[in-house]
Amino acid sequence: SSVGQEAFLGSGITSIALPDSITEIGISAFYQAASLSNVTFYETGSATSFAILRNAFRACCTPGVDITLPQSCSSVGQEAFLGSGITSIALPDSITEIGSSAFSQAASLSNVIFYESGSMVIGANAFFATTSLLCFTIIGGPSAAPPWGSSQLPGSTASACPYPPSLPPPSLPPPSPPPSPPP
Repeated sequence: SSVGQEAFLGSGITSIALPDSITEIGISAFYQAASLSNVTFYETGSATSFAILRNAFRACCTPGVDITLPQSCSSVGQEAFLGSGITSIALPDSITEIGSSAFSQAASLSNVIFYESGSMVIGANAFFATTSLLCFTIIGGPSAAPPWGSSQLPGSTASACPYPPSLPPPSLPPPSPPPSPPP
């Protein structure tokens, strides 16, 4: 199953819980869903790989949204979160590609966590004009290095956060349980 192209385009949706049975989040699926304040991905261990396609979350979300992508996510498409209101994003090591301008102009984005992986391709200007992003975190031990081979994020002046080994790395809150169905 998938979230179809333009499924919630410009809608007033405020919360979405996505099961691990999805195979893709379609082009412009949540484009301009500006009231979206909670995005939760569930993973039960039986997930298939899924992709977030172009413009999927473009110009959506109220400021303050934290997103943890599940291990089943394989790619983040071009301009997928461009201009969105997300504040934090955790990117698992299963992601092999982040498209160009994927997080560009996400002015509220201040926390990016990468889980170390063998390789990751990050497109041009993927983090351009993310004015609140001063540094990013790579979790994977003391020798963790950016999987894209550079000390800075493409399109950004952000560099690796200086976390002393004695302090635990930052983490995003665990996903909240799915909402109860109305009576």
